[in-house]
Amino acid sequence: MSAHRKFIVYGPADTLDRMVQSFAISSKPAHRYGFRSADQQETVDVLVFEEKPKLHQPNRSVTVIVENSARSLKFDVMTTGGRAGFRSAITEDVPIHEQVTNLIIEYAERLGLTIQETYLVESETGS
Repeated sequence: MSAHRKFIVYGPADTLDRMVQSFAISSKPAHRYGFRSADQQETVDVLVFEEKPKLHQPNRSVTVIVENSARSLKFDVMTTGGRAGFRSAITEDVPIHEQVTNLIIEYAERLGLTIQETYLVESETGS
């Protein structure tokens, strides 16, 4: 199973910085990696969330790459793991992918920022 969503959040630079820090602290990722450019103008944070497997269910992880420039935040949310095809029992638990994307949307709305979801367009090849 694989899912990929992209979001771009626009707003004032200090509010965007606050959103990244709040999101990283409150969401409690399993792993966090960061990169700061030499001039401190751009940062990239990688957050990895893991869903604890239940009996007879495979492990899932969600990787969130946050690119912070002075004008916008770019969120790449990618889910890996899981099982394709047959799924055993249907549970009422909200998948970790939805939890993370809902948290991004909630933070952007709470801080009064503009959020847009971008869609991946598959390139068409001529025959």
